Formats: sequence, C-alpha cells, structure tokens
Amino acid sequence: MVELQRSLTSFAQHGIWICAISYDPVEVLGKFAEKYAITYPLLSDVDSATIRRFGILNTHIPPDHPWHGVPFSGTFMADEKGRVIEKSFYADHAVRYSVDRMLQEVFQVRDAKRGVVQTSNTDSLKATAYLSAPTIRPGQVLTFTVEIELKLGRHLHAQPLPEGYIPTALRFEEMEGVYFGEVVYP
Repeated sequence: MVELQRSLTSFAQHGIWICAISYDPVEVLGKFAEKYAITYPLLSDVDSATIRRFGILNTHIPPDHPWHGVPFSGTFMADEKGRVIEKSFYADHAVRYSVDRMLQEVFQVRDAKRGVVQTSNTDSLKATAYLSAPTIRPGQVLTFTVEIELKLGRHLHAQPLPEGYIPTALRFEEMEGVYFGEVVYP
C-alpha cells in the first residue's frame, strides 16, 4: 500500500485510478492511512464478503486464526470499462508485483522508472539489460529484460529448431534469496 502511494503521481499522470481492499475495519484503515499518508481509497470488507466473491480469500489461513478473512496478496488491473486485463496473486502475503513492473508491463507506461540500464557491444550484437524497477525489495516480483540488437548479417536461432542448430538461451546463476521464473523469448 505504501509503494502504491509513492507511485500515485505516476498512476494519475496516465489516467490510472487505484484503491485497496482489506478485511480490516474502517478505524484500522484510517489509522494506517494517517500513519503512512495514504490518500487513495482503502476499502473495508470486514466480513470478507467481497474478498470471497473476488475469489481471493487466503485459504491457507485456518478459520480459527485471527487473520482469517485476509485476501491473497495481489492486484487486479482493469481497463476503463472495468474489464480485468491482468491479475496477479500470491499465497505469500510478502510477495507482490513491483509497482513499476505493473506500470511498464500491464499498463504499457513507457516512462515508468526502471533499474540501471547496462549495455554491452560486441562485433555481432548490442545487448541492453535492466530490471523493471530502480529498487529491489524482498518479496517483489520484477522483470529482468535483455534486448538484443544484431549487427547486419548476424542472426539468432530460437525454438523450435531444425536438427543440428543451436538455440539462443539465457541462463542465470543461482543466487541466494533470488528466484527465477521461466525465460520468455519473443
């Protein structure tokens, strides 16, 4: 919620409206909003009826637990007609999309903040790499992008390939605390 507040200007500049829903009572949300200077709407769903209707009730929390009723951590993104165009939810309440990733990938905001851009040139290609956010926080889901520009007369092979060809592949060394999803090739 705090990261959303920090990016509120970027959302507004691109005509994107945000709100958050919680199973907390209005009084608790009011204190939270005051403490962290949250200015966008925080919606109270004390009985979790809307959370259940949205299908985002965190089913990993048993009914007798004080946190029962909390939604899965995540985001619905809708277009101007209210149609859901993207959603991301995680079982772990500490994991979520970074706001900059949402702006870039879902809403196609080209001037959203990115991580440091690194560029490498060889005789065959120019490679540019960057993360989808300028900061990295525990639990954030970020995108690492590598753009490759081939020099004239060069080519790359992708899957599926005829026998005997070698596909281009991107691999990462394992890093403690970092989890990699599947590599997506164009």
